[in-house]
Amino acid sequence: MSFEVVPFEEWGGHELVPYVDGVSLLDLVSAYEQKSRFDVPGAYAGLKVESFKAGELADYLLGKPRYSFGDNPGAVALLGCDCGDTGCWPLLAQVLAEDGVVTWSDFAQPHRPKRDYTRFGPFNFNADHYTQTVRTLP
Repeated sequence: MSFEVVPFEEWGGHELVPYVDGVSLLDLVSAYEQKSRFDVPGAYAGLKVESFKAGELADYLLGKPRYSFGDNPGAVALLGCDCGDTGCWPLLAQVLAEDGVVTWSDFAQPHRPKRDYTRFGPFNFNADHYTQTVRTLP
């Protein structure tokens, strides 16, 4: 599990791209959506780093309820739309930290609620490593 902060010229800022076992979440979900024959597959980008105040990104990625997406506690957008607006086309997941493990599960595309992501994930990470990694993000 890792994250990469890269420039995104269209936004004039930077995007945060999650990686699972060395593969970007962008590539993983795009492949899953294409295989599942979903319309508009993989139209995602990383999270816009500049949308977060200093120190907020770590708590957000830990699924702290005050940072939850919409009315769903623990659900966060791990990816946003390729236009730069997280609310436009987010990839949501539940983030749960317990028993030394952080899990991303229950993926969803809120604008296509009938999409079935039950075979995508869950992704489990060592909680100490995950927490240390997200605490070093901008």
